[in-house]
Amino acid sequence: MTFFFIIRCMIHKTLDDFLDNNNDHLICYIVSNFDGFNLVKNCLLSAQKSNVSIVLFALDEEIAEEISKLFEIDIVLFLVGIDKNQTYKYGTFEWIDIVYNRYFIAHRLMKDGRNIVYMDTDVVIMKDFTKNIKRKLRNHQIVIQTNGNNCCTGFFAMRSCPELIWFFSRKKMTEKNYRSYGGNGGPSDQKFFNAFIGSDMEKYQCVFLERELYPNGQYYYDYNEEIEQKCFIIHFNCIQGEVKKIKRMKMYQKFYLDL
Repeated sequence: MTFFFIIRCMIHKTLDDFLDNNNDHLICYIVSNFDGFNLVKNCLLSAQKSNVSIVLFALDEEIAEEISKLFEIDIVLFLVGIDKNQTYKYGTFEWIDIVYNRYFIAHRLMKDGRNIVYMDTDVVIMKDFTKNIKRKLRNHQIVIQTNGNNCCTGFFAMRSCPELIWFFSRKKMTEKNYRSYGGNGGPSDQKFFNAFIGSDMEKYQCVFLERELYPNGQYYYDYNEEIEQKCFIIHFNCIQGEVKKIKRMKMYQKFYLDL
């Protein structure tokens, strides 16, 4: 007997269309163009294993089409004119056109009254973090990963509130000259975030997530044996380039694809 499995995936043509068809109060999401295809698949597989619902905001139609064949998730077209012949290398001025979309999406979701969890595609979900995050957002407006010194914008959650809706509007971010934070090889959006929110965390009711529960890069590499069983996510940052990230994920048996 042959069994056929049909993957039912909803591709929303606009963010407004998605909001009209979704009632979740907490939206967990990732953002990517097709260049990040393998990391997106691995992130979504880890979410599937942990029963965490993730929304993909697709910056080009190609990744939307390919992911829709593999996962039963909501995909939102958030087309920003990606040039397939352009290399959007981490830390360049071109990268700015990719990386800041996380905030513009957060702004629209929060404006609709949704709380949000954003994560980079090099995040691996170990277990369901949603109850933990919801509890934290009752007392804080922002909870965010830390590298030990400042905010790490690869994983954060925000509560819908007037102050953050105002701050992350494109108009206000443009007034704060967000495009000047980048192009020098570093994490431009993180520099922007730390310049305004990280430097005045009490004002924005922003607190760090526990490093042992939400570890990134070097902290996980140093303490993985102690925290492996209790961490909610692992953020494989501090490594540039998909090939190197995947190699590191394989080293810790956190890459779930057969390439």
